[in-house]
This record gives sequence, structure tokens and C-alpha cells, in this order.
Amino acid sequence: MNSSRDQIEEIKNKLDIVDVISKYVQLKQAGKNFIGICPFHTEKTPSFVVSPEIQRYKCFGCGETGDIFNFIQKIENIDFPETLEKLAKEAGVRLEKSISTSRYERIETINKQATIFFYQQLHKPINKEALNYLYKRGITDESIKNFGIGYAPGGYDLLNYIQKEKKYSKEELISSGLFVEKEGKIRGKFVKRIMFPIRSSSGKVIAFTGRVLPGNDFGPKYMNSPETPIYSKKENFYGQYESRQEIRKQDLVILCEGTTDVISAHQIGVKNIVAPL
Repeated sequence: MNSSRDQIEEIKNKLDIVDVISKYVQLKQAGKNFIGICPFHTEKTPSFVVSPEIQRYKCFGCGETGDIFNFIQKIENIDFPETLEKLAKEAGVRLEKSISTSRYERIETINKQATIFFYQQLHKPINKEALNYLYKRGITDESIKNFGIGYAPGGYDLLNYIQKEKKYSKEELISSGLFVEKEGKIRGKFVKRIMFPIRSSSGKVIAFTGRVLPGNDFGPKYMNSPETPIYSKKENFYGQYESRQEIRKQDLVILCEGTTDVISAHQIGVKNIVAPL
């Protein structure tokens, strides 16, 4: 591939728009085209038309129109790089990675590994105080698993775990928002905190919220990840990934106060809910 434009065209040539959209919308053939209920606004009569001939869609009710990239970006609520990655994988097209893309992916991997570490720590007998705290708040094992809740004991254990399989530079570790440098040493930013992963709309862990355990004096009650190359506070909400399907289904989103409110709501069946960060 000579450029990103070439890669985009290759993906378009390998994927049929009808096949892509059919995974989200029930389509029925009508002559040369296909029609269905528009996923972007509420309607009873189908006005969403997909043309395999020109590989585009258009809703004659709300005016939404575009190609497979526009559709996936809007239906999944993800940015263009994530859309490109998703469709390239589906089409079997290998993307040429830029230096910046590679950097983002390494930070995403740090966050992914940290999520696994925190989850494992939560279930260790030595950290039973953290697990018992969640139980007392009414948070179930199912929710702990679904939301990836964990525990950060502090110290150097997280650093050792992260560096075990792949070596990261000091800049990469600090850029992730999970580490700080003190007296020339890198150590975990979050100490003795319940850890709530913040996921992007596509499900990638991009940041964390840490809640200090009662009785411990380690800074503010809640501590969030700082702004990072892959995380912007104002552009994200807690629960946006976990609630995405129900929000789309109901065409309605409920805004609540905090992380545990989102989890508690899910446990009683209210799943179209998010919280600001």
C-alpha cells in the first residue's frame, strides 16, 4: 500500500456495504437496493436505503448518508482510526502503522495489562478488604467481572507485572497515566484504591478511576487518570461501552453522578446510563 487512501480503497473493494450494515440493520431487498428501519432515528416505516451499486446508504427520514466508514463510525460511536482498524481486520487488510499509531497501541497494551493485574489483585486473600468493600456496596461478582473492577495495592508490583512480557520506556509508562516518577524511580500512581477501568466506545481500556478504601489517607476520595494520548476526559463517559447497546436500542441515555451509580443501575436492569468523568 502506498498511502492510507490506498488502504481505505482496498477495504472498500473487499467489503460489501450490504454485508456490513446487515450486521446492525435488518435489510430487505427492494429492486436493486435494500431497505430497512434507520438505526439513527426513531421511525416505523423503513426509509433507510442501502445501494450495493454505489456502495452507499441514505436515510430519507433523517438525511444520514455515507459509506461503510461513515456508518461504522456513527453506529459504533468511534473515531476514524478505530473504524479503519475495525474494517481492515474484517477485510483482511494489513494496515501500515505510523509511529504515532504504534505509540498509542503500546499505551493501550499497558492499560490492558494493568486491568488484568488489578483484577487479579482484587481476588487475592491479602486484599480481601477491597473485595469486601465492593460487596458491602452491593456490587456483585458478575458486575465486578463485566466492568473489570480491580484493586491497586501500590508499590512496584504493577511496574514489575507490566514489564514482565514487554519492556516499556519511562516516557511510555508515564504517558499511560498509571505511573509517576518520584526520586528518580517509577512507581504506580494509584495506591490502595479500587480501580474502575474506563473503556472507549469500542471497548479499549483508555483510563481508570481509583476510589480510595475507607480509612486510608492516600489523597482524594476519587482519583482519575490524567489526560493522555489516548484519553480525553471531556470526550468520554464512564459506562459508555457497557451501556452502548441499550442506549442505541432505546435511543435514550441517562446521565448519573458516579461510577458506582452506573454499576448499581445495570444490576437492576437500567443499562442505558453513563456518568461524567
